[in-house]
Amino acid sequence: RVRVRLREFGVRRRDRPGERPASGWASLTDTERAVAALVAEGLTNPQVATRMFISPHTVKFHLGQAFRKLGIGSRVELARLVAGHDPAARSE
Repeated sequence: RVRVRLREFGVRRRDRPGERPASGWASLTDTERAVAALVAEGLTNPQVATRMFISPHTVKFHLGQAFRKLGIGSRVELARLVAGHDPAARSE
């Protein structure tokens, strides 16, 4: 019912199955990328949650999804990948 109501206001669901690869950097959602960028800056999950106005549990979920999709297991690996995909980070 919520989706029907939102459609009346012109809001459409953006992520549809099959539109995004299953793994790799391109598979990350905008939120997963945002969480990854903040974690790569050295912020803790509660700090990321405060900055993004979401719960720490939600940050943990998005971070876990990013780790799974990227095939990594640590924040250090994530920071390296983010630096490799962030033009601003490369210019430093």
